[in-house]
Amino acid sequence: MKLNYESFKLILVCCISSFWANQTVASAIEPSAFFNFDNCFSTFSQGADDYSEFTAEITNSSGCTELSIIGDHLYRRNSMMNKHSCTPSYNSTPAMCISYDDSCNYTADSDRALRFDVEVLPGSDGKGSISSLEFYQLAPLQFNWINGANGPNNYATLYGVRVTVDGNENYRSEANEASTSWTLESFDFSNNSEFEVENTTVFQFEITPYCPIDNGAPVAVWDIDDIKITGGCAAPEGGTLSGGPFEFCVGDGESDMLMAGDITLTGNSGSNSAWVVTDLDGTILGLPPMPSAVDFDGAGNGTCLIWHLSFEDGLIGAEMGMNANELTGCFSLSNPIEVVRNDTGGACSGIQDDDILDFSIIQNPIDNMLNLELMSDDSDQAYVQIVSNTRQLVHSENINLQNKYISIHV
Repeated sequence: MKLNYESFKLILVCCISSFWANQTVASAIEPSAFFNFDNCFSTFSQGADDYSEFTAEITNSSGCTELSIIGDHLYRRNSMMNKHSCTPSYNSTPAMCISYDDSCNYTADSDRALRFDVEVLPGSDGKGSISSLEFYQLAPLQFNWINGANGPNNYATLYGVRVTVDGNENYRSEANEASTSWTLESFDFSNNSEFEVENTTVFQFEITPYCPIDNGAPVAVWDIDDIKITGGCAAPEGGTLSGGPFEFCVGDGESDMLMAGDITLTGNSGSNSAWVVTDLDGTILGLPPMPSAVDFDGAGNGTCLIWHLSFEDGLIGAEMGMNANELTGCFSLSNPIEVVRNDTGGACSGIQDDDILDFSIIQNPIDNMLNLELMSDDSDQAYVQIVSNTRQLVHSENINLQNKYISIHV
């Protein structure tokens, strides 16, 4: 092996795994409809039969499934008989308290069911879906009405979830345990073709508590809070980038560009594709046709990140000067590759090919410590760079030489 020097500047070429910048950029926002019950209103004389305060907070993402709630709020049939009250939730905000079906056999399409109808509009890829349902539930030992009475509860022991489309059942889960402490209940539909559509479709949800504990208490209620329905997105994959990190000496008037093949992309998918260069804060500096088209020489000192972006039609925010953390739409970003730009030190060390001296590695293979013996000991300082066999800088340091031996922790 050879020693390049300018006051003994050492470049050791060996195979060391590359590392990746510890940076992330937000992924696409999942479409969702979220019912919280913070606006719950019910008194003895009014409001108990009116469910109009229970509207959903809708979050949609361009290009993905679009969700909406038919009628704008959840409901119960025959609400004059099937009323609600308000009770403290797991997070001290209001939750809803409802009566339940007193049979211990699950009844599909029960009047006691809590209902909401979700319209699914397919995304830009022509497909739409519902991927999950979740909510908090409680079968309280003691009922506790906000600004009202409290006392023993003849609590429900079970609940069921049912979903229909045009009156046809496409999902049922019954005999789920109604817990006597607040619990988060989750139902995954992501691999269920019954929740995948190619035309605008309305899914009608029923959540039905039932089957009393029969403890003789005069009140029989069940509590629910924070219902969330999540829509699907035919998620593209940004892929995996390999290569780097890279370092350039900039500002010297010489082009500083990656070579074709320095960065490789695998595992990407999606209708559209782009390369994105950002700073460490996510500000988009450029959208080049490929990484090797970028000349970093005029960019000045600093560090930038190269990403690959896969996305569906309707992406918003992929423009120079915008921030990649604020992209909206159906998209995915790869891991980043780091490019360091220096105008002193590092890549600007000025090492020349004709400044070469021999050195030897004292032990091989290398464990945690690399020990070198210099063939000359004329200098008192060395600048050390270790690069991979693909020109990626993995270590650099200045070393004060006490003799002709160098030890480097790797």
